[in-house]
Amino acid sequence: MDGNWATNQHYRKLRDAFLLGNEGFRRIVHFDTVGIPSDAKGVAILARNDKPNPGNRRFDLHKGNIAAIKMVVNDPVRNQAIDDFANQALKAIDNTPEPNYHGGKKTPSAFQSTVRGKKLVQVFGPLYNTWEVKDSPRLSDAEAHDVSGKVVDKFEEELDGYLNNIIDPATLTEEQRIVLLDALYHGKWSSGKKAAKAMSENKSIDHVIQCLNDPAFPSRSQNVALLLKKQWPPPKPAKKIPRSRSIKEPGISPEQVSIMREYLLPESQPQQLGISSYEQVMMRYMGAGCDSPLKNVCDPHSDLRRRYGD
Repeated sequence: MDGNWATNQHYRKLRDAFLLGNEGFRRIVHFDTVGIPSDAKGVAILARNDKPNPGNRRFDLHKGNIAAIKMVVNDPVRNQAIDDFANQALKAIDNTPEPNYHGGKKTPSAFQSTVRGKKLVQVFGPLYNTWEVKDSPRLSDAEAHDVSGKVVDKFEEELDGYLNNIIDPATLTEEQRIVLLDALYHGKWSSGKKAAKAMSENKSIDHVIQCLNDPAFPSRSQNVALLLKKQWPPPKPAKKIPRSRSIKEPGISPEQVSIMREYLLPESQPQQLGISSYEQVMMRYMGAGCDSPLKNVCDPHSDLRRRYGD
């Protein structure tokens, strides 16, 4: 790799695109499918505690990520709200068993039927279809991007420390470093360490891929394999969707039409695992910087045809 992670702009762009493809991007704090609250590019505000505790899982505040969020927000009232939310989330999910979906879809309603989900609802109230709750802290688009940048760079520094006595970071290709960073970012450094050792021993790409394979996250594992083989296709850049605030505009707004065309029409992208089309619309709409979720989305195809033609 030319230069290092801080100076190589091609590496940084590829890294950010890859992490975005795996983590997604949200500017509202939401819960993932195991109940960990996150925002921006998968920035978790709680961290798993690996101390043995038979039957239940322990968590801690992710102080580094919370500090990064508060540094960007830089507002005493909002920062206190973030602290309060983090402590409430810790109270809700700490010392609870991992949610068991019994082979079904990982949906908010299914999560709320688990022990952890029920405790979370007791603390925060119902979980929306977008995996948020009523009091979820919100960041602006710029704040969320800034938080992601600070946190990812902090993980880069940690990765250099973890690679000591395993492999010289300067000998890694861009793709090799990205998959190792992804493992660390995802909380799977035990797999990353095996992969780094395999790289130091010049093992085959397939061997490294096997070290990083995680059956619980097949799409992430597939992306890792494609990247190492230099076949990973970067996601298409998000479309700039103009805001619409006119109360005189009837029916569906232009940004809603754009979103529905992107996700619900026949040429739409494949759905994410366990997320319905409607949930994708909700997530995409909020990510566009708007203030409220879609309302009254019943039959977008007929609405589109009636208003815009075939």
